[in-house]
Amino acid sequence: MRKAKLPETIMVDCSHGNSSKNHRNQPKVADSIAQQLIDGESAITGVMLESHLFEGRQDVPAEGKDCLKYGVSITDACIGWEDTEAVLAKLADVLPRFFLLLIDRLLSNAANVSVTGWSPKIFLRGYLTRFQ
Repeated sequence: MRKAKLPETIMVDCSHGNSSKNHRNQPKVADSIAQQLIDGESAITGVMLESHLFEGRQDVPAEGKDCLKYGVSITDACIGWEDTEAVLAKLADVLPRFFLLLIDRLLSNAANVSVTGWSPKIFLRGYLTRFQ
């Protein structure tokens, strides 16, 4: 990516190989992503979850699609809605801290510009600390 002068960013798949192909491990992968964001990792720009209304997966029964269980995947095994909400809430909780780290990183190299006592760094830090 660097050689092609493309942005060095990634979306992390919480399923498949990262979860050892066990859908129940997706929240653990998301916890790791949350910690990386807290630690200031700025390359992560998104996450992907295998999620559905109900946990697991099912094959299409021989009797046909009318016998499928509502809200259960027929492709990859998924986490259910309750786990999905918990994962998304955890990731959302770390975003203000992550953004504050990014802002600090971006502004730390900039001159401390102040226009009539107003500083963008102080403003943004004050605004984002409301969410911590």
